[in-house]
Amino acid sequence: MEESTTSTPPDDLAIQTFDSVPWKATWRVVIACLGFGAGLTNLFGHTLTIAAVLRFKPLREVISNQFIVSLSVSDLICVPGLLLIPLIVLIEHSLLTEWIWGLLIQIPILLSLWTSGLCLVVISIDRVVAVCKPTMYRRIMTRHVAVGMITVVWLLVLGALL
Repeated sequence: MEESTTSTPPDDLAIQTFDSVPWKATWRVVIACLGFGAGLTNLFGHTLTIAAVLRFKPLREVISNQFIVSLSVSDLICVPGLLLIPLIVLIEHSLLTEWIWGLLIQIPILLSLWTSGLCLVVISIDRVVAVCKPTMYRRIMTRHVAVGMITVVWLLVLGALL
């Protein structure tokens, strides 16, 4: 007769779960600090970009900078998520934290990603027109056309969220 041998591994070979790892709290703090630093860097860089374009008239007159400002605004929408993600790492999960995660973090991040992607497409279209039709660029890409393209991007994204 065959005997069924099921043995448990010795204690020194036991697989440790995430909860049993003694340094988990330290790593959570490190990850939270790095995430918070990324959020602050994002906030500082995009705010500086918007302020520079709004402050200096030569920068405001360049049509391409309108697209850059739109891209910076769309990336700034992501900042609440980038600043709150480290806090979610530190707290325990419950139904309330899952609701906060969805409402305050995921929706702004998705809005930011969609808008940023479409803004990059619009910037690419602007650059293609500037390279392919350099003599006609100022007639084709007017301030009115640029504002229209930016408006379409934002309406598409906001319409998709509804």
